[in-house]
Amino acid sequence: MTMLRSQLSPHARRRAAAGLLAAAVLGAHVAPWLGPGAPVQTALPAAAPALQLRLMTQPAPRSPAIKPAAPAPVAPAALVHAAPRVKPTTAVPAALPAPAWPVYAADPPPPAERLYLLQRGNERALARLIWAPQGGAYSLSLMGETPSAQAAEGGIHALDGLGAASTGSVAAAGLLPQRHVERRRGRDVRATNIDAAAGWVRGSGGGTAHPWPAAGQDRLSWLLQLAAVLRADTALAQPGAQVRLAVAGHRGPVAAWVFEVRGLESVELAEGQQATGLALSRAPQFPYDLHIDVWLDPAEHFLPLRLRLAAPPSAWESLWLLQPAKP
Repeated sequence: MTMLRSQLSPHARRRAAAGLLAAAVLGAHVAPWLGPGAPVQTALPAAAPALQLRLMTQPAPRSPAIKPAAPAPVAPAALVHAAPRVKPTTAVPAALPAPAWPVYAADPPPPAERLYLLQRGNERALARLIWAPQGGAYSLSLMGETPSAQAAEGGIHALDGLGAASTGSVAAAGLLPQRHVERRRGRDVRATNIDAAAGWVRGSGGGTAHPWPAAGQDRLSWLLQLAAVLRADTALAQPGAQVRLAVAGHRGPVAAWVFEVRGLESVELAEGQQATGLALSRAPQFPYDLHIDVWLDPAEHFLPLRLRLAAPPSAWESLWLLQPAKP
């Protein structure tokens, strides 16, 4: 591992680290076609040949001039023409009808801070999860850590200034996120904005607003919401039970993340230690959708012990493993 690290330039190591954290931050949109150990650069599959359409017309027969008739329905042929470009609006939309989703009782965990080893293939990095509820508000972040010199020599990448954050309020239904951001070099580079009162969510750039359901979650807050739901109702922690969450994508529309409880399982942590975690799984809904396996700590407010993200049928996989505190 040390020899491999010495062959990479600092810039290449940082790019590898950035790919790791992108995968961890709900690596849902990291290029799923990258297999374990593949280069971090996004390698898109070759584009399929472009479909070409040619509109064939015949001259209309000459006819005497007549008064214009009422507009006729749009002919299908006219639909091949591109619609005029519309500048995205930043105006606040009216309330949008949101689909019905379950609203669970929730008991969010107390403030917590945990260090995780992030792993994709042979690439490894450290990131710190900080959960900070205060009054009726919360902040949640997953930020890269600078490894010690010894850890760096062992192949742990640096993730300075890279990560994600979620902010919002806390209520009886749990976390109510208002903004989710991805950060690079300490700056916000992509955001999801939510107005729960108006019932809409929209992605970066002030694009289309999409319906937002009560108790919907962003790509980071779902982890703490899952813990809050299980703390409030331990019946949902029994094997076979399901927790159904609405989770926003980067561009706004929500998707169903249905977690099924498998039960208590032995799980290996970052340095080989064993722990007992409550195992839950989320099955993908279509090819390259996220498959999630998460092990939560019943002894520590159902905070995550281990998290596995995959995107079948690709070989891409990302792991979070809790780094136990040193005695």
